[in-house]
Amino acid sequence: MTTAFTPVPQTPIPNCKKRTCCTGQKLVSYSCKVWSMVIICLMLIAAAAALLYVLLSKKTGNRPENILTLSKPSNWFPDCPSGLLSLEELFDCYPDDPSVGRTSCEARGCCYVNQQYFDIDSNRTVETFDKMPKCVYPKNYGYVSMGKTTPVFNGFMLPLQRVPAPSRYGDDFQVVHMKVEMQTTYRLRIKVSYFLF
Repeated sequence: MTTAFTPVPQTPIPNCKKRTCCTGQKLVSYSCKVWSMVIICLMLIAAAAALLYVLLSKKTGNRPENILTLSKPSNWFPDCPSGLLSLEELFDCYPDDPSVGRTSCEARGCCYVNQQYFDIDSNRTVETFDKMPKCVYPKNYGYVSMGKTTPVFNGFMLPLQRVPAPSRYGDDFQVVHMKVEMQTTYRLRIKVSYFLF
């Protein structure tokens, strides 16, 4: 008994040898994959270049070019402490260099304090004084409370107004809202935001 063998017709493979990929078909050739990746990379580079052009061509507005050295307005001077300072009043204005000098500190719009300004306690040693910041924020910098305190669940909300002073980083918010919540017995949450909660 002999059986006749009939060949099964096969679907033709698309011709991608000319580096043109067939739409709707699976990529067969390695060169088609390479050209697709090259085109995608070129599109990403063009998009990045356009984004850089838009970002760099914008005017920076009133931001200082050097954000660490303030250009002081003629009507503002730092209100430096004249009496003794407690540890609660010491906010480091120059954290990047603990051994900062008077000139660099005052160029930043901050107050340089000597050891004579510290509130001397018998429990503190000389090493404690060395670790204390010598360049601190002035009294007329930052935010102060304005308006009344609004009670919220497990806490309160308080609006804060910016003290008129030179901008250190630019785009300062004039009014921010502080929300204080006692979430558990041992956890206090303080949230500061520029919009009302």
